[in-house]
Amino acid sequence: MTLPRIPRSTAPLRPRADLSRPGFPGFSFPGLRLVLPTRAARVWGIAAGSLGVALLVRGLSPSAVHQLPWLMITVAVIAAVYGFRRGLLAMSLVAGLEFALSGAEGIFWAFLLLLTAGGMADQMGRELRRAHRQQQEAAERLSRLVGALSRVSTASSREELLRVLPGLLGSPGGYAAVWLPEVGGLRRKFASGNPREGETLTHEADRVDEVYHRGMPIYTVDGIPQPQDSAPQRGKSGLGNSLALPLFEGQSVAAVLYLEHGRLDPQSLKEFAQTVSTRLTRLSERFQNQVVRQLSNAVAAVASPREVAERALPILARALGMRDGSLMIQQGSRFVALAEQFESNEPVRQLIRQGIPYGQGLLWKVNQSNSPVFAQTYLDDPCALKQPEAYSVGAFMAHPVPLYGMGRSRVVLCLADPQPRFWSAADRELLAAACATLGLALERTLSSRYHETVIQLTHAAVESPPEKLFDQVVEEAVQLVPGAEAGSLLVREGDRFYFCATVGFDREALASISFSEADQREWYGEPGEGWRQGEPRILVSQPKTLVELNAASPASDLLLRAGRLEEIKANLCLPIVYRKEVLALLYLDNFHDPGAFGQDSLEVARAFAAPVAALLHEVRYRKLLEQAALRDPLTGLFNRRAFDRQWPDEVERARRYQYPLALLVMDLRGFKTINDQLGHVAGDQALLGVARTLEATQRTGDSLYRWGGDEFACILPHTLAEGALSVARRYAQAIADLEVGGLSLGVNIVFAVYPQDGLTPEHLLNLADGRMYRAKRENREVFGGQE
Repeated sequence: MTLPRIPRSTAPLRPRADLSRPGFPGFSFPGLRLVLPTRAARVWGIAAGSLGVALLVRGLSPSAVHQLPWLMITVAVIAAVYGFRRGLLAMSLVAGLEFALSGAEGIFWAFLLLLTAGGMADQMGRELRRAHRQQQEAAERLSRLVGALSRVSTASSREELLRVLPGLLGSPGGYAAVWLPEVGGLRRKFASGNPREGETLTHEADRVDEVYHRGMPIYTVDGIPQPQDSAPQRGKSGLGNSLALPLFEGQSVAAVLYLEHGRLDPQSLKEFAQTVSTRLTRLSERFQNQVVRQLSNAVAAVASPREVAERALPILARALGMRDGSLMIQQGSRFVALAEQFESNEPVRQLIRQGIPYGQGLLWKVNQSNSPVFAQTYLDDPCALKQPEAYSVGAFMAHPVPLYGMGRSRVVLCLADPQPRFWSAADRELLAAACATLGLALERTLSSRYHETVIQLTHAAVESPPEKLFDQVVEEAVQLVPGAEAGSLLVREGDRFYFCATVGFDREALASISFSEADQREWYGEPGEGWRQGEPRILVSQPKTLVELNAASPASDLLLRAGRLEEIKANLCLPIVYRKEVLALLYLDNFHDPGAFGQDSLEVARAFAAPVAALLHEVRYRKLLEQAALRDPLTGLFNRRAFDRQWPDEVERARRYQYPLALLVMDLRGFKTINDQLGHVAGDQALLGVARTLEATQRTGDSLYRWGGDEFACILPHTLAEGALSVARRYAQAIADLEVGGLSLGVNIVFAVYPQDGLTPEHLLNLADGRMYRAKRENREVFGGQE
């Protein structure tokens, strides 16, 4: 095999073999070069030398008896050094000269002796000549491999290294090729020498394919596989020798080097291939480090997940030669884009911006398996989207971005290109390292986002009404807790829990439902102290599980409809605890995926619980102060200030949801007599008795108020005139049954109904005041405008 020639040394007085004439000895010194002639000149030189020696011996020793030994020595030396054929030539020339000069006498015996000496010398010198040739060939191969290694060490890229290999190892008498994996299989990418075609190329492809998949070299002589430790051999059948060597990049075969030549040194070439593999690995590692370092620098100072994505995408797309890409994050039942770039495919851009629904496409496959997906052609994967836009996507990759505590892949990096692509092991290692770096940056920004959310909620607790704060708590929880799609907040009021905020549910329908602590403990389900320690729990819905839990609830039908119990696939319950007391319950739900919540969801929920508990405690304290300001200190009913705040809201709510609303205004009769005759203490007892009587008689959902003095009011949602009349009569009868110090009480009750009697809070209130004057004047106990 012909290898590249090593550059000539300039070291003084250092002889070395001249490799320009393979198989022939020569020496070179600075300023002096001795090279033996070509084969034809050498034959003539042997002939002339033989004749010269014969003449010299004849001149020095006239006797034939003395001449023959010297001639035999000469012929033996020539046969031993150059082989029997050249020894035979020398012997024939010497015998011919002897015949010409001495005649035929004794020529036969002289020729026989010379032939014997030449044959014996040839036999003795054959192994020496073979050893000499092998030594020369080994020196030549070693020199050329050293030159090849020198060129390999200077290659600056993987592409350059693989491209120059055939030129370093091929020759006019041999053939070298580099095969690379591509879409559809291995392809001969670079070659030098005489490329093979037809059946021979098929044999080459088969050997290359076997080497690529097994990772072991294959050495053949005349088409017959040889053991791995075989010595160099020369083929005899004309088929030549071949050697297929795997070239590794890290632990994976990146290419196959295929060589054909009359004589190959498998051991030296295997060592050469190992050196090339080491260089390929170092080039790959250097490129990977450059990309990761560039990525780290780009995202080091950013403050938001979106900015991380916007900076990372161009770097990774450029490093892998991909034109399109996006960084997707799971939000509830969809994957939405943190950032995207689509230079070649506007329809796919629009598809990504809309979000990928649950269970559709390769993103959800990565989400559930937590493993990357590499597709040479996107539509080859059975999980690929089948929308028309997807048919213009060639190569595609979806890689999970690891986050701490993540059970499923919540963030996925996607890269795409119009052309198909083979994904090498180096590509996969680069993406794994890049996504790990990306995950660290996203963890930092997500943590910052969490702290910013807590700060915003803290401000809201001071500046906003409780209702708005409750809404913000649920909205932020749905955004922050992985897997959450909807949510609700139940806040304790007394010994009951009420829906105060929802996302994804009918809040108004759920507002009238309340639960005891025992009800919620049964729903929470976990034994032990997890309830009072604020430990979140996950409930996965099996068939009818959530429905059965609420079957005994008096509001089970309403919960099925407004609470969407039959749709919930996974539920996360977080008791919000302050000083061992459960202040509220935060429920987060997913309607599509039973495995939506994982360990990462629990971690975020735990971190979310403590600050929310402090906020709710603050709100509860403020609410108690507000309630004290809105409550009548004697009766405990809401006062006129509370009525003035709530009445417009009730009318607006009735208008928005289109239901009737009634207002009752009550003025006691006989109270002044009790107060004047029995004193103020008895008067206070009378007012307290009226308040307790009204509370005992009122319906669930109605609100009672003491306006001041002996005046009371009641707001009745979802009540028409007939219902208001019925309630008024019950209240009148209950008050008429009261007696204080032997004196009885009476009452005048009037009512006004929305929208029958008016559409604004002011008009309805003025109408009720006018009717009260008329009821007193006409001495009517209950009056609602009826004639």
